Amino acid sequence: MAEISKDIYLDNAASAPVSPAIMDFFRNALESSYANQEAIHGAAYHLRKQLEECEQSLLRALLGDASGRRVLWTDSGTSAINIALAHPCFSGGEIISTGAEHASISQALERVSSRIHKVNLRRGMVDMDHLKELLNGDTALVCVHHVQSETGACQDIAAIGKLVKKLAPQALFMVDTMQSAGKLAIECSAAIDFCFVSGCKTGAPGGGALIYRDRSYAGTKLYAFYEALRKEKHLISRPNPALCMTLTESVKTLCARREANWEHVSGLNKLLRKTLSERLDVSMEWTLPPESASPYILHFILPGYQGAVLVRMLSAAGIYIASGSACDAETKTPSRALLATGILPRNAFSGLRISFMPCNTRDEVLALADTLVSVIKDY
Repeated sequence: MAEISKDIYLDNAASAPVSPAIMDFFRNALESSYANQEAIHGAAYHLRKQLEECEQSLLRALLGDASGRRVLWTDSGTSAINIALAHPCFSGGEIISTGAEHASISQALERVSSRIHKVNLRRGMVDMDHLKELLNGDTALVCVHHVQSETGACQDIAAIGKLVKKLAPQALFMVDTMQSAGKLAIECSAAIDFCFVSGCKTGAPGGGALIYRDRSYAGTKLYAFYEALRKEKHLISRPNPALCMTLTESVKTLCARREANWEHVSGLNKLLRKTLSERLDVSMEWTLPPESASPYILHFILPGYQGAVLVRMLSAAGIYIASGSACDAETKTPSRALLATGILPRNAFSGLRISFMPCNTRDEVLALADTLVSVIKDY
């Protein structure tokens, strides 16, 4: 087995490391942006202008166009989701989602409406025929992930968005982009009404952003509604300007290197698939084929083995991966995402998720494979 000289971190879908360059950017931003941006003096005015520039930069980097969009800065992706769904327009209509959404979204949707319809998934992908059946004049919201945080399933949001606008033009289209922001191109952005960014997924120290189309809905501007939540009802905290700036910088950095990062991460994903297929002597199931998943996330099933136990054994050897979404860790019920994907309940506790960032290396992937072979023998 290859000797491990330092810890190997491959749980980037939960939270990615902050690079020295981004940390330096954050430190400089902290030193220069200590004022309260809502004050009336010149320092506050300067900060507000900087945040406006960050808003435009983030929109251009992610969507290619800033027109008709706004950014609401938040302290996390979860906050962004809950703020977006606070608008009363969602409570009266039907909501279409999937059974594989992150817990932060599925539970928020359940708090908003009891009229939620789950579109079927075929091997992780949205069943477009079933979606056609569900869409109607009462549909208020369609909410799906771009990249599923556990399996890496990558939805065709362009096709979904086109179908939503055709069959339910009154519905708003919400896309969870927290695992794809900066990593994958967000296609058909013109159809998306809401999407999200989480700093901990992009290599920033924290922070989040709600990106929304500021259009009228039932006579109410979304911008005015969200501003009232912050400034009149005081239900949203004042964002940390340094985190907003650093989140933007991390996304811009990822977007500028997206093609090169994709090639590098795809190579790591392919290498691990090949190495494990050749070296593991136990039964193994790839949860999704490579063409259906983001290369940043690789998920597989080892029937008969508890994923959480293997994660702890690997951790003792200095290698950090996951058995699923961190927010659902240690639950006594099978993974909802895996069940929705079609994994049998008896195997839903046997999953392992490896998630990459551009900072990971081939040597780390090979060390993971070596160590996994070893811990399975000692299981």
